[in-house]
Amino acid sequence: MTKETYDKYFTTIIPQMYESVPKLLSKYKRQHLEVDVVVSEAYLYCLEYIADFDTEKKCKSYIFKFIDSNIRWYNSKMNRKENVNNVTEGYTVAEEIDDFEDNISNKVQLEEWYNNRKALLQQYRMQLTDKQKIIIYDCFFIKGFQTGKDLGLHLKINKDYALTYIREMKDDIIQFEIQEFVKNNIR
Repeated sequence: MTKETYDKYFTTIIPQMYESVPKLLSKYKRQHLEVDVVVSEAYLYCLEYIADFDTEKKCKSYIFKFIDSNIRWYNSKMNRKENVNNVTEGYTVAEEIDDFEDNISNKVQLEEWYNNRKALLQQYRMQLTDKQKIIIYDCFFIKGFQTGKDLGLHLKINKDYALTYIREMKDDIIQFEIQEFVKNNIR
């Protein structure tokens, strides 16, 4: 299919797109997208694959599949672009200057929280006596193997077992945190 025939065919199916796109937008609750944006994105996307179109039916199929998938999936390229455009609207520098005092106090609170979490993890590590739990802790927090697959490859064990060990360690940390809270705050 040539670009000229693609353009002619695309203009013939535009009314169908203007009928179906608003229905899809309301079905998937994507009010931030505009019909014109969806149609133009479909045109540009399918223009890249113009050589693959043998028939008009295949062209129409590509166009409508692109529209459907990009509206349906929240993290599609088109949705992400529109979300970024919507967030930047209404942002002014004056708001940033007014929030300077709040930002400092928020950063101080965040740093205190981070330091408390770090101290809690150090206390948890110091009280560990089980060699297996020490190895899992060191691999997770120090070496940075934070998924079951990564930990499994590093320790040469099944990824499901590694994930189980990580979950057990996280549960132990939560229990340790509760014990420390009770010990320090309830007398």
